[in-house]
Amino acid sequence: MPMSGIKSSSLVYRDTRMPAVPDPHALFWYSPHQRPWVPLQSISSDDANGCHLEVYPRPDGDIYICGLGGSPLLRPEDLRSLNPSDVQPELSRAAAGHKSLSTMTSLIDSGKGPDIKQACLRPILPDALPAIGRLSDSINNLYIVAGHNCWGILWSLVSGEAMAEVVVHGRPKHISLTNFEPTRFTTLP
Repeated sequence: MPMSGIKSSSLVYRDTRMPAVPDPHALFWYSPHQRPWVPLQSISSDDANGCHLEVYPRPDGDIYICGLGGSPLLRPEDLRSLNPSDVQPELSRAAAGHKSLSTMTSLIDSGKGPDIKQACLRPILPDALPAIGRLSDSINNLYIVAGHNCWGILWSLVSGEAMAEVVVHGRPKHISLTNFEPTRFTTLP
């Protein structure tokens, strides 16, 4: 499976001035300094700091921030040679994200900075679609559900349901997995 990874930095602010949020929502920030607003295009537009922030208030009052920009694509061979401890946040992107967030809200102390700077690797396949299904028709019980990139949490429920139906019934009942077949990349017998 030709899995690549996108290295992304993120921030967490603890003890913000925001009270606990019983029903948190995500905020996809559009800066008025960006090009004129166009539906959906604004989500991926970078602000003056090269960020396209996604802001996630947590029920405990913490704020999680991603969309700091500058996320490099790591090829499969890069991933194989990478040590987990090597996955560190890009400090310049963390600073840019903090600067962008500071212009959006007074809920954080702009002089203090984030409490946590972290990084992750988001799995992605060459066509940017996940692989969901059997890896080979000739090998029983070999399945994969992977490569969702940043949509893994959102797609987790439907992917899990579809995979359970494939394992139990041989095919999903509610959605077509034609575009997600892992065999589009594999050469197993």
